[in-house]
Amino acid sequence: MAVLLDQIVAEHRDENAIVDSRGATTWGQLNERVERLVHALRDRGLTSGDCVMSMLGNQAEAIEVALACAHGGWLPVPVTWHWVADEVAYVLGDTAAAATVVDRRWIDVVADALAAGEDGSSNRPVVRVVVDGVEPSDATGFEGYEQVVASGAPGEIADAERGGPMFYTSGTTGRPKGVRSALGAVGGPPEVLALIAHALAPAMELSTAGGGTQLVCGPIYHSAQWVFAHFALICGDTVVLQHRFDAGELLALIDEHHVTNTHLVPTQMMRLIELPRTRWEAFSGASLRSIIHGAAACPPQLKRDMIEAVGPIVTEYYGGTEGGFISEITAEEWLERPGSVGKALPSFELALLDDRGEPVPQGQPGQVWFRSLLGSDFEYHNAPEKTASAHRDGFGTLGDVGWVDEDGYLYLSGRTIDMIVSGGVNIYPAEIEAVLADHPAIADVAVFAVPDDAMGESVHAAVSLTDGSRWSEETEADVVAWCRERMAGYKCPRSFETHDALPRSAAGKLLKAPLRAPWWDDAESPTEYWEGKYLERPQLWSGKVNPVLAANAAELTPGRALDLGCGEGGDALWLAEQGWDVTAVDISRTALDRGAAQADARGLADRIDWQRHELGDSFPEGTYDLVSAQFLHSAVALARTDILRRAAGAVAPGGTLLIVSHAEFPPWAEVSEDAPGLPEPADDLADLDVDPTDWDVQRCDTAERQATGPNGQEATLVDGVISLRRRTS
Repeated sequence: MAVLLDQIVAEHRDENAIVDSRGATTWGQLNERVERLVHALRDRGLTSGDCVMSMLGNQAEAIEVALACAHGGWLPVPVTWHWVADEVAYVLGDTAAAATVVDRRWIDVVADALAAGEDGSSNRPVVRVVVDGVEPSDATGFEGYEQVVASGAPGEIADAERGGPMFYTSGTTGRPKGVRSALGAVGGPPEVLALIAHALAPAMELSTAGGGTQLVCGPIYHSAQWVFAHFALICGDTVVLQHRFDAGELLALIDEHHVTNTHLVPTQMMRLIELPRTRWEAFSGASLRSIIHGAAACPPQLKRDMIEAVGPIVTEYYGGTEGGFISEITAEEWLERPGSVGKALPSFELALLDDRGEPVPQGQPGQVWFRSLLGSDFEYHNAPEKTASAHRDGFGTLGDVGWVDEDGYLYLSGRTIDMIVSGGVNIYPAEIEAVLADHPAIADVAVFAVPDDAMGESVHAAVSLTDGSRWSEETEADVVAWCRERMAGYKCPRSFETHDALPRSAAGKLLKAPLRAPWWDDAESPTEYWEGKYLERPQLWSGKVNPVLAANAAELTPGRALDLGCGEGGDALWLAEQGWDVTAVDISRTALDRGAAQADARGLADRIDWQRHELGDSFPEGTYDLVSAQFLHSAVALARTDILRRAAGAVAPGGTLLIVSHAEFPPWAEVSEDAPGLPEPADDLADLDVDPTDWDVQRCDTAERQATGPNGQEATLVDGVISLRRRTS
């Protein structure tokens, strides 16, 4: 029997241990599958200390693989499915992985990564397993996961040995780095993991007696989500896995499965608060006793709104992959001390030090250092210099700056590590800068965070060019493609600016402060930009329907339509005339007022609901048979990817999502040199990251159309077009 599960299995064999989108796994089934998987992997040659890299979603197999490693003495290495082949190949080589397990959805990326190592290098794991597929034609050498499990013998795991995870974080000096903490130690009995889980249970607001239900709604390859999933399970809780976060579905899952605990990041909390009041009124939440959040700074008002919505059950923690949970603050404490991340847990000691390593006075800012009183520590895999730089006299640091009040409560005020936090995900500029610096057109580069309404921060690059190079739409498109070939899409810059030379000190150190200042001091919002544009002229656009929309809508039965970025209403008016009930959305009140006036004049007022939304901060309610998202870009950056993903979430089963974007700026457009670049259809589709089992891609290309500018100019424009249909089952 799998010793981490034996007592739970004895008492709850036929009850659910894991629930995912594909079904449920009982404790008895989970135990047998883990036993079989351990034996199957041992039969295929895995030995103590081997690494098992996995690219899996929030699915039962992800937990099964981790539990098998916990009993086989192996290190599970979960990686994000957003990575490209080069990033996967690097981790395969850095870990010398003996096995890899990948879901069929991402088999192409892993197969390409493996092909890159066909020269005999170490990134060629002998054991290759694919979930939900057998022997893909483009990835030979893989075994089907179910075949592997079935090949292993059930029964007691002889010589069971503890294993634990190694997580890869974005590198501050280039490549991602593996983090090994006490959790990832190899050797000794697996029961040590149960002792760790039980020791952390109070901080995670879990009961060691089990009987609860943990909902995991963030990617399980993240260290926090991994810990909340596996430690809750080891404590005897059922784990419900939501593959992709959806706020409305999350509330439904809480009520359906009587969820007691969940972990959120601020972006997810924002999506919940934005749900319509009717959805909250239908939510019981009677079972819910704990929401824990971390991973990114939480706006105070959002925190207050969340507490008001669910009650004083919202607890915040400070920590990271390297240190785990370092401090914690309850809702009641936070309401008394807004902005604090709490007191250090009993198992941690904090020290706030200046640049010389001397303690700073109480109330003064200093770099936050921590030490586990239990003796646990962390190291970076194959990076002794990086490990040494993150330690001082037995203390470690995550690179944050903060201060402590008279009662010992910690407040964070900045970061010494030049990190971008976008939607709760840590992105390190050095890795991106290294990729950009290799581009033949770029002489110097600085990557930093700029404000983003929905994600908190987004990635921005300031560049100077090599002799003979000129920044243009083609250059930007080439630079973006260069990045996407070499790293995950979420790391790629969303906007650029060019300089003759970047500011540097006399010693040659890159000075980012003067580059950041214009973005963070009085930055113009998209709403301010577009409102100003509409107010400049009595009419900005012609009001004509886009022919791509007209052609698509003509093939559909009129129903409910959502027109995002409706402007002065040309498309919304046309759709209403064709019999559609339209919700027309824009960020400019002036544009909406003009559209509503035209609707009144045409007798269409009862068919169009004009709504103003920031889109990054709020979004229209409901689902629609047609969602049209057109030209959602401008001279100031919008939270484009997030908006388009939410647009996809608003499409009803059987409905259509149509995305139309300028592939080239119109000749009459006023475009500054530092305006955000225009998106390629393929990039938009990749950023959407839609599940191919749920969507049919009907179109992803460009189209020409005749257009009229604000002063009557005629021109042929090129648009990028994406058309997706949501399957009904």
